[in-house]
Amino acid sequence: MSNDCARSRAWVVLAVLSLSGWGAQAQAPAGKPKDSDLVAEFDQAVKVFMDEYRAADEKAREAMLADPVREPRHRFTPLFRAAAERHRGTPEALPYWSWLVDNGSIVDPEIGELAVRRLLADHLADPGLAPAVRAIWRAADRRGVEKTIDDLTRIVDRSPHPEVRAEALYQRARLRQKAGSKEARKDFERAIAEAPTSSAGHRAAEELEALSVLRVGGQAPELAGTTLDGKPVTLAGLRGRVVLVDFWGMWCGPCVAQLPKLKELRRQFKGQAFDLLGVNSDEDAEKLRQFLSANQIDWTQLLDQSTTGPISRRWRISAWPASFLIDPKGVIRGVNLDFDALATQIAGLLRKP
Repeated sequence: MSNDCARSRAWVVLAVLSLSGWGAQAQAPAGKPKDSDLVAEFDQAVKVFMDEYRAADEKAREAMLADPVREPRHRFTPLFRAAAERHRGTPEALPYWSWLVDNGSIVDPEIGELAVRRLLADHLADPGLAPAVRAIWRAADRRGVEKTIDDLTRIVDRSPHPEVRAEALYQRARLRQKAGSKEARKDFERAIAEAPTSSAGHRAAEELEALSVLRVGGQAPELAGTTLDGKPVTLAGLRGRVVLVDFWGMWCGPCVAQLPKLKELRRQFKGQAFDLLGVNSDEDAEKLRQFLSANQIDWTQLLDQSTTGPISRRWRISAWPASFLIDPKGVIRGVNLDFDALATQIAGLLRKP
């Protein structure tokens, strides 16, 4: 496997780990766990794995991700598939198929596709399908965006439940929004119309509001917080400089994985009118202090202390990491750019008078 492929695989592994909120028992479960215990067994397995991952150096982290004995999904995928097949055609199968879309697809893409087919064949009329819809959305980068949009459209067209249709519309809108499609707004509006008081309806309303604010070319909202040392920092106080705002957390695998790239950006533009501003969502400030020191992270960190903290809420953050490139006038010039594009954009903004 090439280094680029290995890095790509590692990124996907960590993305799914963080999205599912897992945590890990590094050894295999003793015996064969009951179906009802599988999710808890897996969550515990990932918790230990992620604790070890955060404590390891960069080289050791890569080795951990490539080790199918230590990386928990490889051990649990056969167990979840067996449980899904045992309960096939019943509502009890839903969480197992959903897990396989999220995780089994990393171990074997064919297992992920099988899980999606089972969900669409056996559970379209199920009122509890919404979590599976979210799993299908999370797998879009691996499965293909167009294929995923087609599957979500099938759910929109055939589910008899407004809450499920609203979830599918909301997730389809997010994919279309990322692709720059004007149809995204219509999907958000339809999700609200389908089930205005549902979770998806509320999130769609927030997204519509954010579309008019958190967009490239729009003025960035104010951002204010305090550092670990209690120092107040505001985005307005950095006016006149190029600022990259990075929402992250130690709990988030992809956030930790991108730290070396952020260090390189900071090194590349050292001494210029560029600032890197972290917004951290971890609850334990002392553990954060230790982690920053151990990993030589010296840029400013504001404490949000939760994924629902005041800064994250105001900036409508729903997935981590999230980043916003702000120009010296406070205008958003990029959202979640890859690092090559970021470096190019930052250099261009710094050259402007």
